[in-house]
Amino acid sequence: MTSSGTATCTTDTPSPEGNWQPDNLARITTTLQALVDQRPTPAPVAIFDFDNTCIFRDIGQATFRFQIQHLRYRIRPEELEVILPQGEGELAGRSQATIRSMLVQAYRQLWPLIESGQQAQAKQLSVYPLF
Repeated sequence: MTSSGTATCTTDTPSPEGNWQPDNLARITTTLQALVDQRPTPAPVAIFDFDNTCIFRDIGQATFRFQIQHLRYRIRPEELEVILPQGEGELAGRSQATIRSMLVQAYRQLWPLIESGQQAQAKQLSVYPLF
């Protein structure tokens, strides 16, 4: 399925005029289907950002926030620990090291449920709001 803001198309639905060139839609749909076939997921997502602003306050940030809020972030706790900033400053009166440690500990507790696809149950844990 592809979407262009105002219209959504599946492989068996013709492209609405003005949104996708038929050849482009066919290439995109074929590529996305091949990716899904290689690595099946419950709800595959493809994000397109044509103005080179896929950064703060744009689709990249919106996607990241959705993934975090809905625990759809596929990263192991060990990987999260490595990518979080190692800064020495403070945020809301707490050291970044303390915040970083709290986030990683919370995520370690959430991870077994996230990994097994039980996000709703993970959201019931007391550490979910911390994360």
